[in-house]
Amino acid sequence: MSKRSDYLAELEGHWEAFKDAGFVERVRYYAYDPTTGHSATGSAKVDAIRDGEGVRKVEEQRPDGGKVIVRRLAWHLRRSQLDGPVTKRGKVVDADGVSWLIDGEVHDAGDETDWQFDTVRM
Repeated sequence: MSKRSDYLAELEGHWEAFKDAGFVERVRYYAYDPTTGHSATGSAKVDAIRDGEGVRKVEEQRPDGGKVIVRRLAWHLRRSQLDGPVTKRGKVVDADGVSWLIDGEVHDAGDETDWQFDTVRM
């Protein structure tokens, strides 16, 4: 194996450590389909870690000038279990069946192990 593949294999190992600690849950990821304007019907089951801050209640402006409280949650999805990149306006359905819309920028963790992004509860 090359140094690069050894490095990536070592990074993949951190998922096992998080699983052992009970931080990993299995979610469904639905990619956004721009041709239909909806999340695709197909889904991928993937390991995910909720951000350490947990669910945040945030006050946000509504288009009509009012304000609304929304629930936000950041996620890390295991990249090696997905066929392609995570997309803005896709969604995550967590282990409890709660849907979370991806509405922020999606970031590559930089080590090619996970996709990081923010969501809002649907």
